[in-house]
Amino acid sequence: MSRNMFRRIEIAWPVRNARLRQRVVDECLVPYLHDARDAWTLQPDGHYERLQTDGPSAQQALMERYGLAG
Repeated sequence: MSRNMFRRIEIAWPVRNARLRQRVVDECLVPYLHDARDAWTLQPDGHYERLQTDGPSAQQALMERYGLAG
């Protein structure tokens, strides 16, 4: 699983409104912490192995929540 580590740009900013901050946690952070289907583990020999092929998927949950699932 290759990653673009040298040409990527990421940004972060504080969410000061407590209600919006909780929404970010509930809608974004929690699904990713419980994602089993799209999780990978780095093996000692340097290759990645999928954690499991079933279970919750954060991407799928977000797409369904916002009506983007096909």
